[in-house]
Amino acid sequence: MLGSIWVLEPDGTVTPGIVPKTFDPENLIPALAFCPTMPEITVNGYPFLFTGSTLPGVSPLAVRDGNVYYYSPCARGIYAFPLSILSDRRQPFQRAADIHLVAPTPSNVAVEELLDFTFNPFDPLDRYLYAADPIALRIIRVDLESGDRQVVASGSKLFDFPSSLGFLPPVLGVTSLVVVSNQQERTPLTNDAVTETTFNLPFIVAKVILTP
Repeated sequence: MLGSIWVLEPDGTVTPGIVPKTFDPENLIPALAFCPTMPEITVNGYPFLFTGSTLPGVSPLAVRDGNVYYYSPCARGIYAFPLSILSDRRQPFQRAADIHLVAPTPSNVAVEELLDFTFNPFDPLDRYLYAADPIALRIIRVDLESGDRQVVASGSKLFDFPSSLGFLPPVLGVTSLVVVSNQQERTPLTNDAVTETTFNLPFIVAKVILTP
């Protein structure tokens, strides 16, 4: 509830990476902490509300060039820290000092959740972080140096609450990103503002052809 990052070792043991000094509220780590409430919004024409524990303090994780990037809907932005700190000699709560904001959530966005993000593993010169932006029904990419965002693709038919994405190996120089949507706004399992499930079947896997 108070937000933490744990490390799964190769032998299966779990060790604390960045963890509050105690789990008392006064020791929470703001850049990791969970937020218990959110305003009701509209997603794809449906009233939409997360309550309880469904809006986490830490969302997707991705690693590149020795840095760990993660998204926090509660701390409103993409954050980063050096991968190396997870094994340094400091206490786990002290490592939080190395977390820094990379790209803030735009101030005019009331609620945002990036369900998945990834780097292009087939092009080391592609410096963007690609993210599924389900509430806005789109895929974005973020310049990690400037924090600027670009919309890669959008639309409610192909991106009906996009939740997972991944790159395909290039074919004849063409780079493709595949995106799966899980329609979270259409079921009370994940949306407290609706009372019945109205999935639009079949679920769609979309392919996005990327251009420079």
